[in-house]
This record gives sequence, C-alpha cells and structure tokens, in this order.
Amino acid sequence: MDSCCQICGFEGESVNHLIFTCPVTRQVWALSLIPLPEYGFDLVSFYSNLHFLLTSLTDSNSTKEARRGFPWVIWHLWKNRNFFWFEGRRFNAYEIVQKIKLEADSWFLAVEMEETRLEEERRVEQTVMLKWEPLQDSWLKCNIGVHWRKEFALGGAAWVLRDSGGKVLLHSRRVFTGLNNLKELKFQVLMWAIDSMVSHKLNRVIFAVDDDMIVGAVTRPKAWPSFKAMRADILFGLRKIEWNRGAFLIAQSVTRDQRLDLYCVSYLFGAGYL
Repeated sequence: MDSCCQICGFEGESVNHLIFTCPVTRQVWALSLIPLPEYGFDLVSFYSNLHFLLTSLTDSNSTKEARRGFPWVIWHLWKNRNFFWFEGRRFNAYEIVQKIKLEADSWFLAVEMEETRLEEERRVEQTVMLKWEPLQDSWLKCNIGVHWRKEFALGGAAWVLRDSGGKVLLHSRRVFTGLNNLKELKFQVLMWAIDSMVSHKLNRVIFAVDDDMIVGAVTRPKAWPSFKAMRADILFGLRKIEWNRGAFLIAQSVTRDQRLDLYCVSYLFGAGYL
C-alpha cells in the first residue's frame, strides 16, 4: 500500500501527521484561530501536541470559543481523511473550518439550553414548593415550558406532570427546529404535551402554559379570529383525553403583570371548573 499521506502526497501517513503536521492540516489550525505552539506542533509526538491543546484552555490570549473548539478540529480532520479515502472527495481548509464552527456552536448552544432548562426546573420546583395550591385528588397538572433561540430558529421544550400534591410523576424534553417564531414553538409544544398525555393514557389533566394568545384563541375565539385553525387543532387534541371534553386550560401570564414567579391569571374553557 502507498504509505504517503493521501491528503498532501508527501510524508508517510501517521495520526500525528494527519492531525497536526500535514500542510492542509496546518491551514485548518491557522484558520480556526486556536492558540498554537510558538514553534509549531511536535513533529513526532501526538500526545505532546494534545497536551498543549488541553493546557491552552486556560490561555487568556484568545477567545473562549476559539480555545474550546479544538476537539471539533481534530474530529473534522479525521472525517475529511476518511471522506477522501472512501468517497474520493475532500473539503478544502476553509470549508472544514466552517463545518467546525457550525458544529461547535451547535454543541455549546445545546449545553447552554440544557443548563437553562435545569435552572428553570429548579426555579419552578422552588416556586411550586412555596406557592403550590393542591388540585382535586384525582387530577394531574402538566406544566409546559419553552426556550427559543431566534438566531438559530431552535427551540427547547419540556413538560412536567405533577399530582395533586405537587409530586413530579413524569417529565420530558425535546428540541424543535424549523419553526418561524416563539408563538409557533409554544403551539407545537402544547400539541406535543397533549399527545404525550394521550400516549400515557392519562385522562384527568390540566395544562398550564404561559401564552395569552394560545389561551385566548381557545377561550375567546371571536377576539382571535386569525387563529381558528390553531384552536381547532388544540380542541381536537384535547378531545382525545376523555375528561378534557369539559375540562380547561390554565395560563400563566408572567409578562403581563410583571409578576415573575407567581401565577397571574387562570383561563377556563368547557364545563369544568377547579
């Protein structure tokens, strides 16, 4: 077999050469703006080079985004090599750096959203402990939360199901992509929560959301004529839950009255009342 590097055509291929010293590889490292050794990477030791990258995480002479992106550089250099070997095509240095930035940004956005979700759950649980008002014994309450990143058209969502004493019974989370705005996200999350309750065969459920528009579209259709289709979809979903045929939707209106950790207004529809 040909022992030359198939990317640059010169030196014998090794892991260290492929990741650190190949001319194409050096272009990628330079474009990535990640701090590099003053005299270049070690020509022999892969572990010495990796040690330098790990210790550079504390270097204050570069941005945090640049420093923490090096695992994606290594990963995409390896992927580019395999792409060339198995498909006969490869990306240039600029294209590789663009892919690295996109995937690294997506990863840290996911981490940020998870941290935000955990903080929100802690805040909600603390609020519930202080402000919880018991439901009727046989009813459950499903609180719905969303987090929207406009620049990525990416939404995080979660629902938490509690019994009448406030004990968490079930919870779930997921990501929504390809949506246009926060309103659309909240609607899709509500439909997902309703379908989840149906799939778990739960019948006595109260849904709590924080959006006046969604609640108004259901409870006051004449005031929200543009949302007839949304209202029809919500009611169709609720009809799958037996006890919700005459049940209700409770909405938290946080921004309206500037009461950040308290329930502000409850909206009811159907024949039931809590």
